[in-house]
Amino acid sequence: MINTDLIEKRREKLHITKYKMADKLKMSRQTYYTIINNKSTTLSTLGKIADILGLKAKDLII
Repeated sequence: MINTDLIEKRREKLHITKYKMADKLKMSRQTYYTIINNKSTTLSTLGKIADILGLKAKDLII
């Protein structure tokens, strides 16, 4: 399970919209919303999210 609260707080702190986040991840907004709502994704995608947010992937795992 991933720490979506941390992801969303960090995203907002960096002033990145959900639309822009999905764009940076090269995925649809629907897919990004699914990741956040289901609190699950692949390690590869988790790594990309962490890179965008300036975090380490291990910090996003609960």
